[in-house]
Amino acid sequence: GNADYGDYGCADKLYLLLVDAADSPERTGQVLDFFDDQLKKVGLEEGWSKEYRSRNFLKLKMDTLIKSGQEEKADDIISDNMHIHDFRKIIVEKNLAEHKFDEAIRLIREGMDIAVKDNYAGVVIKWKEMLTDIYKKQNNVKELRIILKDLYYSCRYEIKYYRDYKSTFGKEEWNNELEKIINTHKKNEKEGNFLFRSLPGHLAAVYIEEKMWGELFAVLQKFANIHELLQYSHYLEKEYAPELIRLYNNAIVQEAERASNRNAYHEIASYIKKMSELPGGREPAGLLINQLMVQFAKRPAMKDELGKIV
Repeated sequence: GNADYGDYGCADKLYLLLVDAADSPERTGQVLDFFDDQLKKVGLEEGWSKEYRSRNFLKLKMDTLIKSGQEEKADDIISDNMHIHDFRKIIVEKNLAEHKFDEAIRLIREGMDIAVKDNYAGVVIKWKEMLTDIYKKQNNVKELRIILKDLYYSCRYEIKYYRDYKSTFGKEEWNNELEKIINTHKKNEKEGNFLFRSLPGHLAAVYIEEKMWGELFAVLQKFANIHELLQYSHYLEKEYAPELIRLYNNAIVQEAERASNRNAYHEIASYIKKMSELPGGREPAGLLINQLMVQFAKRPAMKDELGKIV
């Protein structure tokens, strides 16, 4: 019960030891009384930690009850706390094990509503992922697509959801859907970035996934700063090496004009080395080094860094 242990991250580990220590009726009673006392104290707290700590103590109490053969009391804890994800999930998994899919779906959707109301975005995602597993087992393509599409657009366009979504389509069907996705990304990028100065990364990710190298290069050309080139050029170097070398050359010159200290000069040298590693890039990289040596002859630190490039 010493609150000081919480300051050192020990408390949660020590509480688990209490469950292990409940190895007799007398000790079990002591442990359950302790957890009940902690739950009363937590009930008087405020802020985000209140639910977190309540959930942990309820789980510990439930584990202690199960260990001592008091399953009905443990079930009561679950029933009384269905608003908490961990406890609702236990009932959902029980229904799934018994192939009661409709009831599991109902409980999950209720849980999603609670999580949305409480602003627990991560919990909403977990529920949606459970729904995808159920719809896959049911071969319910219609509902599966709805959930996967929602996950893709609402979860920062994670590519794993994109792939799962794509897997529900045939080739012909997917081509039509792909066009819609690309158009949506283009629309969102323009609305979200009125100056449109940065490369639309979510759109680029789609082009990479679909191996649409021409489209990716066209986008890269518009935003060919050195950082975008470093990120995307390795996808394009087989088909677009000469064009990439030109883009690197221009971007490096711009960086050199802005550079004003040795760290920046060292970075420029590393960019030229990357450029030299492109197919056919060694000779243009050498010419660029000579150009910069002349252009910035009054910057000995830059010349020193450039001279280190093998």
